[in-house]
Amino acid sequence: MSEIHRSLSGGRVWVADAVSAKEAKVSKIWIIVCLIIVLLVAMTGPTGAVSPIASQGDSAAACSDVSAASSLNVEDVSASEGLQYSSPAYFSCFVSCDRICIEKIGDIYELSTYDPIDNSWHSINAALPYKPNSICTCYDGVVIAHSWNDIYDAYYLYVYDPVDHSWHSTSVALPYIPNDMCTCCDGVVIAHSWNDIYDAYIYYLYQIFDHSWHSQSISCGLCQCAPPAPQLAINPCDSKDSWYDTGEIRWVTTNEHECRLDQKEEKEQVFQDWYCSDGFCIYENGGTRWIETGETRTVNKSDGTDCRTDYYDDWVSYCSGDAVWKHRLHHDFYCDGGSCTDHTSWVDDQLVENCNDYDGWVDTGETRWVDDPEDLCREVEQKEQKYQDYYCDGGSCACEVTDTRWIDTGNDRMKEFTLTVTVDGTGTTDPIQGSHTYNCGTSADITAIETEPDWKFSHWSGDASGTNPLATVHIDSDKSVTAHFTLVSPQGSVYLNPRDSGARFCKTKDVEIRVNGENFQAGQIKLIYGSTCANVTDWVRNQDDFPIGTWDSDTPGEEWITFSALGPLSGDYLIGTLTIHCVSEEECATALDFVEDGTSGSALFDDTGGEMPAIWEDGTFECTRVCGDVAPYPDCNGIINMGDVVLLLNYVGHPGQYQLCCEWCGDVAPCPASDGVINMGDVVLLLNYVGHPGQYQLCCG
Repeated sequence: MSEIHRSLSGGRVWVADAVSAKEAKVSKIWIIVCLIIVLLVAMTGPTGAVSPIASQGDSAAACSDVSAASSLNVEDVSASEGLQYSSPAYFSCFVSCDRICIEKIGDIYELSTYDPIDNSWHSINAALPYKPNSICTCYDGVVIAHSWNDIYDAYYLYVYDPVDHSWHSTSVALPYIPNDMCTCCDGVVIAHSWNDIYDAYIYYLYQIFDHSWHSQSISCGLCQCAPPAPQLAINPCDSKDSWYDTGEIRWVTTNEHECRLDQKEEKEQVFQDWYCSDGFCIYENGGTRWIETGETRTVNKSDGTDCRTDYYDDWVSYCSGDAVWKHRLHHDFYCDGGSCTDHTSWVDDQLVENCNDYDGWVDTGETRWVDDPEDLCREVEQKEQKYQDYYCDGGSCACEVTDTRWIDTGNDRMKEFTLTVTVDGTGTTDPIQGSHTYNCGTSADITAIETEPDWKFSHWSGDASGTNPLATVHIDSDKSVTAHFTLVSPQGSVYLNPRDSGARFCKTKDVEIRVNGENFQAGQIKLIYGSTCANVTDWVRNQDDFPIGTWDSDTPGEEWITFSALGPLSGDYLIGTLTIHCVSEEECATALDFVEDGTSGSALFDDTGGEMPAIWEDGTFECTRVCGDVAPYPDCNGIINMGDVVLLLNYVGHPGQYQLCCEWCGDVAPCPASDGVINMGDVVLLLNYVGHPGQYQLCCG
């Protein structure tokens, strides 16, 4: 079956359906009816019908008449459709059946139509190369605009598409300017152009399926023949099935920040399922959906929204008067103007301590002794105290000293005084020179002691007097005494020859002890030395001059020798000869000291047995080694040659089979400090040392 359906917007479409022959016949009848209507309109004279040879001006007038014939009262339509216009004089025409209003504002024509689908008005300006000289609508929702001047004459066709909710236009394209145009039923526009050598017809039809105008040349007269049926969709209502905006929008969060939300806009759409009913396309809602519009935004979260984890700072102390308090800073994070802001406040105030609790007297650690007013030889102990006044400063207790005092500790003691002993000359005292403390009321005994034969005690001065070496001083205050010693010219001297001597390990050295004096007859010698370095192995007395004498070497590092002549002697004499043995493998040195300590020390006597002033000259002994001198075994010879090289090579090459006369002397490398190990490095260096004199250095020890 074939039907012509009117859309809700007033546009016309053709629907060709070849379901049956009957339906095809009905379609043909409709076409014939449409052509008859067009023909009747064209033949109507009183209503302004346009003949095929009408002029341009007549055509425009006729078209205006047709529009006016189907128009309604402007005021009624304006009120019923919600239009607000200032005056009916602005309208060229108004066709209510097609819901189209043509408004002329100055030289501009604006086309407006009401769309019941989206419930809104849609407008478009009639845009032509020149301003339209006339514009009118014929039925079927088609608007024909005509513009002309001396060099230009053009027609434009406008139609509103209810599917995409927009106006569509096309220019009338003919070999020559169209002389006439007319709309037939179902929105068909036929344009006619002719001159002396040309006569042409073109029909125009707008299809909502592809949203575009279609044109085709025809051979029949203006509005007198039906154009060939276009091949259209079977069900034009189905072409309107689509998603339509409901006008509702929403914002959906896509990303959440601390205090901001990234959002995208979505719009709601409803699916309209269109179908044909009673000759009209109607629809039912088939469902809704939300789709993105492409719009985005960033919005702030509400002020006061928590945005981070709150926390507390460490406790902070502060002062309130003389008291120490503490509180802590609370960090409260919440949104403020789109930013996560740290809002801080001091909270949890607590009393720590009251500084006034610490006020009082405290010991400074200082003490002193003062006279006891009841006993002149006693004194009492006092300690110093200070008064500390505490206050709060910078969050902690501080103090200042406002007073001091001395108080008794309860301790007492005898007074003590100082006895200062000094020595004038060479000698000593007992107690020795210096400061000594004695209790009040006691006595101190001081003895002067001669330490050198040529220095004799003379007398006391200060708080002691007399020539007696023993002096007694009563202590009732600080006292001082001086022991005076006088130099007496020496009458002899005892010395070593040589004074400084030495030997290699396991070797000995003979050292003479000699005396040079006047009127001496006898003497005693106490000689000490380091026993780990040297040892006296023999003593040979000069029996010709000193036939009487003794030698005691029982104590290690000490020799006790006596000698005596048969009568007084004067001059330089040999007392005897010491044999000193080097006992240390390591290099060492020791002093050879004559000990002078009174009756048990070295002394020189005259013929009466009295001690004579004498000078005792000490000496030294040194154990020396020759680095690299390892042969011959067992006694080194102090010479370094190939014999030492060969023995050291055998010692290293045959461990345990050879011995060195000096183990230490074999460690000659490396330089500048040997390493304590004897190996081939030492052999090579010793060989180079012997083979290239002066070019190599040995480094023992």
